[in-house]
Amino acid sequence: MTVPKPYRLKVSLDHDNALRLELWQVGYSPRETERTPLKVGTLRGVPLTVSHTGLVELLQKEGYGPGWLTRPQPEPAELTENTGILLALWFRLVQPVKKIERIQNIIQGLARMTPDERQYFFARIRYPGKGRYMERALRLWLGE
Repeated sequence: MTVPKPYRLKVSLDHDNALRLELWQVGYSPRETERTPLKVGTLRGVPLTVSHTGLVELLQKEGYGPGWLTRPQPEPAELTENTGILLALWFRLVQPVKKIERIQNIIQGLARMTPDERQYFFARIRYPGKGRYMERALRLWLGE
């Protein structure tokens, strides 16, 4: 039995021909018609440039070559749940930050977390209404 890969990473071009990464989560419904993807996060600009090396290493662990992030791809990368949750937190926490040092601190902090901790914080961020507060708190905690 194969392990389901519920996350998809799409590489496309932004409006100014710069690379843009989008992370989508696919539901676990057994019916194909109910498996509509939900956009989890986007990464582009300076945060993408700073994160590039770490993203390449992470995608290599998933079986994608180092050149996969260099150009738009026709098919999205299928990611396991642990990798998808890590990238979801990564995208949501890093995208609004502009200081390179803070971006690097956030990435290192996420790498030090266990998969269970990441799942917990991802669930808290996705909570309707209060998720933004947890996002800001994590950004402050990991970015310093």
